[in-house]
Amino acid sequence: MVNDLPLLDLFVQLREAGLPLGVGEYNLLLRALQAGFGLSDRDALARLCGNLWVKSDEQQRLFDFHFAQVMANVPVELPVVVEQKVSSEGLPDVSSQVADIEVESAEDNGRDRVSILN
Repeated sequence: MVNDLPLLDLFVQLREAGLPLGVGEYNLLLRALQAGFGLSDRDALARLCGNLWVKSDEQQRLFDFHFAQVMANVPVELPVVVEQKVSSEGLPDVSSQVADIEVESAEDNGRDRVSILN
């Protein structure tokens, strides 16, 4: 389950490192995961988090460093089922919200862009 992934730890570390992340960005990640994005492997999860949270090269370096640290003790295989409830961490539970999600591949930088459409 995604509950086993230390995504909140990663989020908190990135905030402490200076990335301007708020609850909305964390919820956006959870919604994308619930829709099935970023679950195929560790690289897919890193791309998803990076696409949603990283806005500059400096932020990318910080993200890469903290992602590697936080994910170091996580098994290589990622779970396929998303059942994250975050109310115990003080964040709203978004599991009942439905969103349409589009993924666009950007040829020039090799990164995917994820858009949540309400």
